[in-house]
Amino acid sequence: MGDPGFPEVRGQESGAELVWRVDTQDSPVVPAGGVLSEVRLSRIFNTPDVANTVEPLPFDSSLTQLSGVANEFWSLSPKDRVFLYGGFGTSFGSNPLPTRQFALGTPFRLGAYDLGEVRGPEYYVATAGYFRRIGRLPDFMGGPIHVGGWLENGDAFQEWSEAHWRSSAGTGVVLDTIVGPVVIAGSWSWDGRWRTYLGVGRTFR
Repeated sequence: MGDPGFPEVRGQESGAELVWRVDTQDSPVVPAGGVLSEVRLSRIFNTPDVANTVEPLPFDSSLTQLSGVANEFWSLSPKDRVFLYGGFGTSFGSNPLPTRQFALGTPFRLGAYDLGEVRGPEYYVATAGYFRRIGRLPDFMGGPIHVGGWLENGDAFQEWSEAHWRSSAGTGVVLDTIVGPVVIAGSWSWDGRWRTYLGVGRTFR
């Protein structure tokens, strides 16, 4: 299970952030092609104070982080799609607060784990999968229906020398509805973990 017992923080935080995005995909649901990518560079100049901790919590009051995510789709036929999804993040050797660490445990990012169960100052993720259009909703309800499967790999860790190769697999259905993309999916890992998801919003963010 993830650990929700984060320390209490008090005070102000100051920083700056630079974000670069590219979106050439033709659909926010299951695209026929194109790339969606984002690179984020952030600098925290000063962090809040940590309060009510039983043991001292080591962290760096100033922090620089670089992270990026990208996914790309290709059409094999009018109904068939394959995709790659990747992400990485680094804190450049710094020790951020748990609230500033990179957390995995969502669809396409080691989805069989609970959110935040795998977290750390550094991370990577690499996912590959396939979708097939199997039909469409009535026009007054939305558009195409896709089913698919994918294999997720990645880890989050303190230092890159500690990186492991964690893997999980997922399968699900994505519906293009009038309220936006709806995802019903499940992920499992080779050690018996299993999670199910029901979400509304852009599938690949």
